[in-house]
Amino acid sequence: MENEKILEALKDLIWINAVIATEIIRVVENTKAALGSDVPASCKDEHRQILQKVIELAEKWRKEDILREHNLKHP
Repeated sequence: MENEKILEALKDLIWINAVIATEIIRVVENTKAALGSDVPASCKDEHRQILQKVIELAEKWRKEDILREHNLKHP
């Protein structure tokens, strides 16, 4: 029983960290844009790949579509 609680807590923490990671990427890109600079295309490509991986890791432990839907609708 205790192991199940720990597993659920870890799943929650993985998901929360994935949300934080994806939002930090967006903050960096939005800050760059607010300062009048464009994010280089190579960085955008890498950010997209990182987002995909973070989403995959989160979905491995918690089957929720909201993280994927939210992040992939952004340009």
